Formats: sequence, C-alpha cells, structure tokens
Amino acid sequence: EPQQDVGSWRNEQKSQSNKPGRKQGGKGGSNSGKAQMPGASESAYKVKRDVSPNERLRRDMRSLLNKISPDTLKKLGEECATLAESLKDADQMELVVGLVFEKALAEPSYTPTYANMIWNMKDRFPSFASREESSDKPFTIIRALLNTTQAQYDKGLGKLVEVGRIVLEEEALEALPDRNPESKEYQDALAETRKRYKNLMKFIGELFLRRLLSIKIIIKVMQDLLGREPSEDCVECALTLLMTIGYTLQHQTEPGANFVDTQLLPKFKELKRLPHISSRVRFIIQDMLDCQKNDWKKKNFKEDPKQKSEIKKKHEQDDRKGLNADAFEVTRVGEAPQMIQRQMMRSPAAQQMRSPQPVRSAAPAPVFDESRKLKVQKACKYYLEERREADHVTDPTRRKEALKKAEDNLVKDWGAVDLQGKVLEDALVLCLEAGWSARLESQEAWVDLFLALKRRELVRPLIFKQLVSSKLKDCLDDIKQDCPMAEGFLNKLRAADLAA
Repeated sequence: EPQQDVGSWRNEQKSQSNKPGRKQGGKGGSNSGKAQMPGASESAYKVKRDVSPNERLRRDMRSLLNKISPDTLKKLGEECATLAESLKDADQMELVVGLVFEKALAEPSYTPTYANMIWNMKDRFPSFASREESSDKPFTIIRALLNTTQAQYDKGLGKLVEVGRIVLEEEALEALPDRNPESKEYQDALAETRKRYKNLMKFIGELFLRRLLSIKIIIKVMQDLLGREPSEDCVECALTLLMTIGYTLQHQTEPGANFVDTQLLPKFKELKRLPHISSRVRFIIQDMLDCQKNDWKKKNFKEDPKQKSEIKKKHEQDDRKGLNADAFEVTRVGEAPQMIQRQMMRSPAAQQMRSPQPVRSAAPAPVFDESRKLKVQKACKYYLEERREADHVTDPTRRKEALKKAEDNLVKDWGAVDLQGKVLEDALVLCLEAGWSARLESQEAWVDLFLALKRRELVRPLIFKQLVSSKLKDCLDDIKQDCPMAEGFLNKLRAADLAA
C-alpha cells in the first residue's frame, strides 16, 4: 500500500504538470527546464586589464590609506614607503602627496597620523630633476609638499581671503539640487566647505610641527588670513592653525616668538572688540588668549586617536584612581611630537651641548658701570642732536642723507660700548627712562632711536620685546607714580614697532 500511494502521487504530479497553460522551467521559463538569467546592464562593472601606472598607484595608495590607524602605522607605513621608493617621476610624487592631503582633510582626527606617516617615509622618497628649466634644484618630497599646500590653499582659502566669504567650488554647485543661498542644501555645503578649510589649517600645522613646512609659510598664511578687516571665517581658520602650533611657534623659534607677541596677540585682542565679530568667535579668541597665558596648556575633553596599548594603560591608571580619575586630560597645545624632540636631542649640536666641556676659569661678569653709562648717554645725546638738525632740512634728499648719517654715527658710538646680556638690558632701561621723562615733542626722536637700534641689529628683537612687554609691565604702576607719561611713551614705542 505505501508503494501504491507513492506511485499514485507521482502520477498525479505528472498529470498536473502536463495541463495546458502550464510551462516547465519555472516562472517565465521554457520547455527546456532551464531558467533564463538577465543580461548585464550597460553600467555594470567591467574588469579592465590595461590600467595606467598612475591609476594603479592611485588604487594601491588609497587602499593603504584606508587601513592606516595609530596601531597599523608602523606596518602599513613601511608598505607606503616601499611604494614611494618605486615612484618614477615628480608627477607620481605629487599624486601620492595629494592623496594623503585628501585623506587628511576628510578625517581631521587622524591628521597627526597622516603627518607622522609622511615624516617617517620622507627619506624613502626619491628625488627627480626639476621641472623648471631655470632651476637646478632637484624635485624632492619637500617641494611636493609645498606645491600641494599652495594648491590646496589657493583652491579655497585664497578665494576666502580675496572675497571675504566662502565661495563654493563648481563641483559642489553642480551637485546641489537647489542653488538658492537660503536653502538647506546650500547651507550644508557651506558648512562642509568651512570644515574643510579648518582641516587644512590643522594639517598644515601638523606638518610644521614635524619640520616639513617652514615658519615663513606659517607667517605668510597668518598674515593673509588676518588682513585689514578679516571675516569671521578667516579668523576661525587662523585660530585653528594657532591652536595647533602655538607652543612650538612661540617658544622654539625666535621669529615665531616675535611674530606671536608683537603681531598675532595684539591683532586678536583688537579683533575681539570689533562689532562685526560674533560672540561665538569672541569666546574662541578669549579661550586662545587664556590658553596662551597658561603656557599653552588646556583641558582636553575629547581624546585624540591612540594606540590600543596607550588606551589600555590609561584605563589601568583610571582604575587605580577610582572615583578620583579625571574626566579630562591636560595637554599642551602645539607641542612637537616626542619623535621630533628626540631627533633634535640626537643632533650634533645638541650632543655637543651635552658633552662635558673643559673647566675654564670664569671671567668676571661685565657691569654697567659709570663709564659705560656715560658712553651710552653721549651716544644717545649726539643722535638726538643730529636728528634735530636733520628735521630742519627742507630738501627731502638732503634730509634723508642727514638722518642716515645720524643713524650711522649712533651705530658707531653704540658699538664702541661693550653691551651684552644684563649690561645691554641696563642700557636699554636707561634709555627708556630718558625717553618717557623727555618732553612730548622729543619722545618721537627717542622712539626713532630704539627703532634704529633694532633695525641695525644692535638689539635683538626678542630681548627688546621681553623688556618692554614683560619685565616693565609688572612694575608699570610704580613707574607711573614717578612719571605719568611712561605708559604713553611705551604705547608709542609698541605702535611704532608694529608699524615698522
């Protein structure tokens, strides 16, 4: 009976399949019993066997960049360095650097990682012949970084500085469904472009901390952003750059220290009082000023990407502290990475400083005695008299020659006095006291005297700045009790120094 049931079931299924109007092979099938597969569309991916070398380089480099993190930097960085060694020309080098810039601007949290990658592989890049016929300098990785930085800056920030507002690129405009400036899509595109500009400033700062970009570029960018009447976007970009490199810029380079103290900080204090600057930007400026006063230390509530070992160590420390664990960490803004500091300490100059030096009998320290004091007073007196005579000359050419002669004589008389270190500071204090004690009509001549000393490099700018801005600031109230015009004279001196 079971066999009969199975057979009857099969016969029934066979009879149903042979009914008219029913086709074998499934839905839409044919009598052959095989399903018909749909054909390939026109936009389907097709394997291309012949790929150009630049395209293959682009794919390989992007594949590595997509996997890089603080943990994989050592391993994948070596693969990137091997790839860099195989570059054939300067165009491929600029292609690699451009891809790193593109990735850094898209992922601002990993800008230190990408900057470390370039620093680690900088010696593995080959050098090529210059593409300019008039130049004999080879095309190196530093030149590729400069060209890419200049191109990225001109592409966006250059227009921002020129126009005073963010201008969307043609590609971004074409992708917008609604080009009305008031639409949400347009405003989102502006916010994305603004974010990209800030990311570029942060990456430029990270390259500067690793000595891949010079301080001249930093100063030029800052001067462009903080022009006569900078927009809020320019101010924010400048603040982003300064909050990336602040400590190194002010404390490890003399031109940077002079630039920060005499130009940047006064400029930001002035911008904070302008009416077109919003309260939000004013608070950002004030945060930067407070951070600078605190030796560029600030509380960091958002941790940067770290290696797993560093995260584990931090958690173990928090577990030991228990409830006393801090919800933030105090970091120093703009401090060079440890690897850069170690490299600086391994330099021949640093090793020579650390090596034991033969003991020598100390020479007596120079003192600002009456003899030196009298010579300084005579040098200043002769300069003021010659300058006063030059002011009465009506002919512009003769007056210019007379002023130059007075300045040359000042250099000669000042150089005849042995002024160094503490003795030089005492001489400057003597001149400052004579300047703010003089009559108002004579104070301008004293200001020119100080500018002439700086211009002829008889006084280093850093020493002069520290004396005027730091050491006299603490005792200015006591000085004003004896000489009320002291503060006005110092303000004139600072203003003339900035104008010069």
